[in-house]
Amino acid sequence: MSTRTLVHCCLGLFLLTGCQTQRAIEQSDELRQQGQIVDSVELLQAEARENPDDVRLRTANFSKLEILVAQYSREASAALLRGDDAAAIAAMQTILKYDPGNLGARQEIQSIQMMQQLRPQLARAFAMKGSNPVEALNLVRQIIAQKPNYRAALELRNALTRELVSADYLSPDLSDAMRKPVSLEFSSQSLTAIFETIA
Repeated sequence: MSTRTLVHCCLGLFLLTGCQTQRAIEQSDELRQQGQIVDSVELLQAEARENPDDVRLRTANFSKLEILVAQYSREASAALLRGDDAAAIAAMQTILKYDPGNLGARQEIQSIQMMQQLRPQLARAFAMKGSNPVEALNLVRQIIAQKPNYRAALELRNALTRELVSADYLSPDLSDAMRKPVSLEFSSQSLTAIFETIA
């Protein structure tokens, strides 16, 4: 085989590979436009396994993967708002299937699983709120220690704290004394003396 023939064969193979890549990208775009983002990503990833060095293919795959992550993240958020933890975890697992290195999806799954464990404890704290607010507050503090941004637990903690700080939960000896108004009279004192007295 002559050098010229070899060059023509290589050029033909290169063009054929380029055509296959372009066809895969176009098919992927069509699938995405039809709302089939998973199929779109699968097509590009399969093509990328055959042509791992194709930059256009990797770029298209990355672009479609971003769309998939955004779509399934929205689905997970909507599922969480509905209280459907299983659907939220399934959406995050779909992200991990196509983007195994997605740390955000892994952390979100862990967060959802932690919430599943903490919800019964928070329900117990709500149940104890009226009968034993001190114990309820201790339980809520344990929950917050595990999940500091758990809004329902934070709200319950604040409500319990306000309730416990009120005069009804002060010791009986202090309760009457704390309810008496205090008045200070500084008619002929310097400002410095007033601040020293208050401090």
